Amino acid sequence: METIAGFPFFKLDFTKEGAVDASDHSAAAAALADPGITELLILSHGWNNDIAEARALYEELLGNLRSTIDREAEQARSIAVVGVYWPSKRFTDDALRPSADPGGGSASITGAGDVRLLADKLDRLGELLGGIDPAILDRAKAALPDLEDRAKARTDFVEALQAMLPQPSDTEDDNSARLFTPHKGDDILNALSDPVELADDRDSGGGVTALLDEGRAMDADGSASSLAGFWNGAKGGAWRLLNYSTYYVMKERAGAIGAGLNKVLAGIRAGRPDLHIHLAGHSFGARVVTAAVAGGIPFRPQSLALLQGAFSHNGFAANIDGKAGFFRSVIVENRVLGPIIVTHTRNDMAVGIAYAIASRFSGDKRAAVGGPADKFGGIGRNGAMRMQQEATASKLEQGSFVYPPWAPTRITNLLADEFIADHGDVAGPEVANALFAAMRLPG
Repeated sequence: METIAGFPFFKLDFTKEGAVDASDHSAAAAALADPGITELLILSHGWNNDIAEARALYEELLGNLRSTIDREAEQARSIAVVGVYWPSKRFTDDALRPSADPGGGSASITGAGDVRLLADKLDRLGELLGGIDPAILDRAKAALPDLEDRAKARTDFVEALQAMLPQPSDTEDDNSARLFTPHKGDDILNALSDPVELADDRDSGGGVTALLDEGRAMDADGSASSLAGFWNGAKGGAWRLLNYSTYYVMKERAGAIGAGLNKVLAGIRAGRPDLHIHLAGHSFGARVVTAAVAGGIPFRPQSLALLQGAFSHNGFAANIDGKAGFFRSVIVENRVLGPIIVTHTRNDMAVGIAYAIASRFSGDKRAAVGGPADKFGGIGRNGAMRMQQEATASKLEQGSFVYPPWAPTRITNLLADEFIADHGDVAGPEVANALFAAMRLPG
């Protein structure tokens, strides 16, 4: 039996449609039938694009979790771990800058250079989707040189992109219905033609902003440093639309993986009603584990940890313009027996970009969008919003901190500015310590 940091470790490989590898499933189910295993931790990566990167995330996080358990003299706990592996796409802060050359150098964002960058981004989206009709991809590419000058090119580009993308499962939380509403290409590209800035909640007046994909980057101290200037116009709009489309595809895929995981865990629960189940997911993996908890068969885990989650900050909300958040059932049906923790930080630009663009889809032309006050914002950026008494504001503490017990069936938002530097920084001792606290058993 494989182990990581002393934990029995089992893998579950999923296809992009949410089907699980039968041999992996059988091996995990057989091992978990052992009554000597009393707890199960499910981990799901999100932004890693291969097994090695996901494995590295699991090894670092579990190593720090083991150190925390040993420090707290919790050796008597018998915890097994299941690592979920699914076909995902890298979604990092660095990938958001149009001045970044996919080949590793620097590229002009004018003339032939910008067309090449856009074509490369289209190819990567096509690879992520798989099975795309080459004629549709060629139609989108053929439109690129004329995006600034011809309305037909803008319409061809947007319509080709619409034909490539899967139909949405939910639309309210991220404005994805806008992707599939019939309209001229001018409408959507014009909405995204200006630089998109993300509100920074350190400044109550809204004057401090973080530029996401605009040829600037945020320095470590939060100030903006110039790289290559702004990318305006239809080509800039196309770049932002492709960024959003990548987010959208990953969102839909994570939901499918979550539905498959729900069936697996429901089966495990049926065989082991005494087993304490915990789930933790990073980035789009946070959506995977939340979709699993909210799925068709309740299996009621003991805890749920969302580490820089890449879904809407309104996902658990009771009312967003008259409609409940997509994962509202997790709260109202008490799908989680113990605490739900959410790490969030202004340092997470990767989560912020999709929701800043979602606001622009609505015609919001404020300089800074996607912050806590915006309808469209990411949970990894702002925490779970519009929860009234169902969520508590707290913060991520140092790795040796002893958290007081968190309320069961409720959300604790952990502001992580001090310890999480960017979207992928979720495996350190501070995060492991918070995960350990969420896994604290009743009594």
